[in-house]
Amino acid sequence: MGPPSTGFSDLESHAHATLTDAVENVLDPIHTLFVHSGIIRGGGGPTSKVTLEAGIDAGELVMRYSGETQSNGLMSRLLESQRSHAISRFRRPGVVSLEYWGKHGLNLVTTLYFTREDDTHLRGFAVMTGPRQYGLGWIKALLFVPLMRIVISQDLRIMANATENWEAAGKPPHANGPLDILYPLISQVLDGQTNNVDVQRVTLDI
Repeated sequence: MGPPSTGFSDLESHAHATLTDAVENVLDPIHTLFVHSGIIRGGGGPTSKVTLEAGIDAGELVMRYSGETQSNGLMSRLLESQRSHAISRFRRPGVVSLEYWGKHGLNLVTTLYFTREDDTHLRGFAVMTGPRQYGLGWIKALLFVPLMRIVISQDLRIMANATENWEAAGKPPHANGPLDILYPLISQVLDGQTNNVDVQRVTLDI
């Protein structure tokens, strides 16, 4: 069992996006280099060779990241101790969790709950949980929450622009590139896929 933990903040937002796109945005590590440059990744420090493994287990999308001891953005440097690995999960109807593990247990868990208002509008609710650390966790929350608000506002703007362009183009089918392993898996979970899907693996320089 890890150290005592507490939910130290929650944030609510409204997004102009499909549920599939919103979930992919949360789980996708590549966009953080550009959309959240300096905050999550792309802060000028050395990059890491990160191995991403993703598959479906009992109806749940499970992703494991290894090889990144610390993201090179401000948020990780301020708030995380050395990272051993990270695990992300997605399950119906719209629950995403991001777990960041260190050698002594969980460093941080962010859980997001998405509710569809219609096909392209969502309400999102995020809860951040971290170790108490004899009160240090609350001090970290004072730094984390303003940074997280910036991250969310950046994501909302990008998703709204992408959705508006998609709608203006007549809502064409989604096209997948060689690194787009998440979108098909997210779609399968939302479609009720309960059979296990073999793990897919990519290596990213982030």
